[in-house]
Amino acid sequence: MSRAHFQIAGVEASYQPPEGAEVEGVLVILYQQQPDFDAFQGSPQMDGLELEVLAVDVTPEKGGVFSIGEADYQVASKPRYTGVERDVWRMVVNEL
Repeated sequence: MSRAHFQIAGVEASYQPPEGAEVEGVLVILYQQQPDFDAFQGSPQMDGLELEVLAVDVTPEKGGVFSIGEADYQVASKPRYTGVERDVWRMVVNEL
């Protein structure tokens, strides 16, 4: 994805890794996870929120925290590359 996409759809955040210095001015996109329909259950299972960030801006780690305004979101899954050029990190986050 391009930086332009993040400038349109994203919001500014800061990122605090489990160890090290905070990174400010990071653009992120926060998503409600897509429902996972189990073949044996009638209702979708929602796991929470997912967050995307450009790989050039930060390399997130499980346990790190993104702060968006007054809300904090802890990285709950191992971040994985996504995007056509594998230039975006996508991860599950939990609101703190």
